[in-house]
Amino acid sequence: MISDPILKEKWRVQKKLAKKSNYDMNKLVEDIHANVEKINKELKIKFKYSDRKGGYIDYSAFPIAVSDKE
Repeated sequence: MISDPILKEKWRVQKKLAKKSNYDMNKLVEDIHANVEKINKELKIKFKYSDRKGGYIDYSAFPIAVSDKE
């Protein structure tokens, strides 16, 4: 596996957020959205989301696989 400090940090944060949301993708997305809104208010900037046409994806069909071996 490639050892890249940026990727290691990305994976560490992803693992932390997944655990915090109890590995529930819907909860994970809600938590991330809340963090983005907090940043918007604190820094007075606006992140733009794209619109996905055709409804929503059922993320419950995609379990998050996390390895504790890092």
